Amino acid sequence: MISNVSNKLVEADQDSGKNMEAVKAARVMLSAVNEKLNETAKILAAVKQQKEKLHQKLQKLKAKAAECRKDESKSKPAKR
Repeated sequence: MISNVSNKLVEADQDSGKNMEAVKAARVMLSAVNEKLNETAKILAAVKQQKEKLHQKLQKLKAKAAECRKDESKSKPAKR
């Protein structure tokens, strides 16, 4: 998609503005690519946010598990 837009812009540039259809097509294509990039950026931001939430949850669970192991070792009688 991006290479198509680049080709259209090169065409339009070579025609020195004579081919306004190519310029219009390139603008439409650039707009579509820009929309896709914006959508992808939003999705990526949401994924990063979810990843951070899950990471924090995992850290809490690890800390809780470590605390449980610590409590268990204290409650067991010492072996001789």
